[in-house]
Amino acid sequence: RMADRFDRQRLAVWALASSLGFAVAYPFLHSLALLIGLGAVESIGVAIAYPAVQSLLAESVPEAALGRAQGLSNAIQTGAIGAAAAVSGTLFAVAPWVPFVTAASIAGVLTVSAPLVWRSAGGDSDGGSRARASDVVPPRSAPEMTVVP
Repeated sequence: RMADRFDRQRLAVWALASSLGFAVAYPFLHSLALLIGLGAVESIGVAIAYPAVQSLLAESVPEAALGRAQGLSNAIQTGAIGAAAAVSGTLFAVAPWVPFVTAASIAGVLTVSAPLVWRSAGGDSDGGSRARASDVVPPRSAPEMTVVP
């Protein structure tokens, strides 16, 4: 619902920027409760932004290629999660703060570059196509059925 009510590109960029901020903050936090609380807030932000990103993807490819594009996107995300875990473990062995600074740097690059990539997709920030309540057509009621004995 958030992606329907707010600018999807801004939601996605906000999520990237907040991830950057959280990644920078994590190495300096020494309270377990604060780490868990901020992790929960970051997760909520990602959960809000993820549908916005998916809808931008859906608008940027032809309908006939949508399934393939979504499959490729999800495969890349899954691979990135696995690679990030392996690389982060290696970087953590160097120093505990290194994976966080690396993640923040990557989030910074994405925060700057994503709006440039999404500009061609439409999807709000340039007056794109966000659904509004007035655009929603109420569903037609089902025809009445008559039971014949």
